[in-house]
Order: sequence, then structure tokens, then C-alpha cells
Amino acid sequence: MSHHFVHYVNAIPESKEQQYKNRLKESRIPDNFRGYTFDNYKCALSNEAAYRFACDLIPLTPQLKSFPEDDNSPIWDAWGKRWSKFTLTLIGPTGVGKTHLAIATAFAWLKERELSVRYYQCQDLVNYLQSITMMECREEAEDYLDYLYKFNDCLLIIDDFGTQKDTEYSAAQLDLLFDMRYIHDCPTIVTSNLQLDDFPPRIKSRLSQGNVVKISGEDYRLKKVNV
Repeated sequence: MSHHFVHYVNAIPESKEQQYKNRLKESRIPDNFRGYTFDNYKCALSNEAAYRFACDLIPLTPQLKSFPEDDNSPIWDAWGKRWSKFTLTLIGPTGVGKTHLAIATAFAWLKERELSVRYYQCQDLVNYLQSITMMECREEAEDYLDYLYKFNDCLLIIDDFGTQKDTEYSAAQLDLLFDMRYIHDCPTIVTSNLQLDDFPPRIKSRLSQGNVVKISGEDYRLKKVNV
């Protein structure tokens, strides 16, 4: 007679640090952006408003200690700990720190709020959406889309909006994405060199319901070269 032994192993809970590393790995934040934090973000008059709105998304960070909680702000809910209809659009020329600020917010979201982030260059996002629509298993495809469309504990960063190939397909996919995230109250950060009036009308309307901040200044990369 054979005997089958079942071994019950108590799973060891992951440490907070390991959970953070897992969230960071899934975030798609490029390795060369890992140094973009609030600590080394150079706040000046030209980007102070953008910095404030980014900090409001992370109410647990030390940076917010100098900012009083505002119960009337559309960003704070009744508990003062959760965003509401949060969209931050950072507009400005190349090299003024739009991506730095977006990634700094992402790291605080991952670490302080212990929630998920997904980072995409806009063209990469269009390519990703196209790959999902081509999946054979529709249920699996819908799960992937629901994560982008409806999961409101995941901060989506869309970098360099306006650099994607301008096709009917990309326009339709991005229009649907912004519409669904707006409907389901999902936090989104968009960076772009475009002026808001140059955005597609429906996307412009959705983003206008959130916070649109213009950042000015010189290209810091060129400053480094000229030093």
C-alpha cells in the first residue's frame, strides 16, 4: 500500500521592503530613472505649482508637512488620505523636469502608499494596447484592459504624450483609455510638450477636469553641457 504525505508549509509573508521591490519591478520605470526623487527635485518658482500638486497625491510624504490639509480640495476626500478625480498634466518644453516630477511621485506612491504604478512612454502604451487587442483569449485580454481602465489603486504615468504615431487606431485607443480612467476615478499623470489646446478635444476635456500645470525654464540637460 502506498502512502501519500501532504506537507503543509506556512508561507512566510513578504517583508514590506520585498513588496516594494516587487511593485517597483512591475512598474516598468526605466533603470536610468531610478534616481528621480522628490529629494533631488529642484523646486523653483517656475515649477512650484507642479511640485505642490504632485505632493498632494502622496499625503504621507514629509514634503507635505509644510502644506496644510485642505478639506475643500478636490484632491482630498473625507478622510484626507485619498485623491479624488486626480489627474495631473505636466506641460512644458523639453528638459524642465516633467518626467523627473512624475517619477518622483511614482516612487512615493510605491513606497509611501504601498500601491501600484505603471509607467509608459505614450507610443509604448499604444503598442501595449494593440498587443492586448490581438490576444486570442478574450477573457485574459479583458483582465489586462480592466487593470488599465478601472483599477483605481494603480497610478498610470503616460510620458511624452504627443510623440506617438498619429493614427486612427492610436487616437481611438488613447481616447478610450482616458475616458475609462476618468469614469472610474483612476489616478493619472501625463507629461507633454504640447499645449493643452493641441490635445485631442475629448482628451483635453477629461484632463481639464484635473490639474493642468505649465512648467517653464531652460533645458537642464543643455545647462550641464554648457557648464
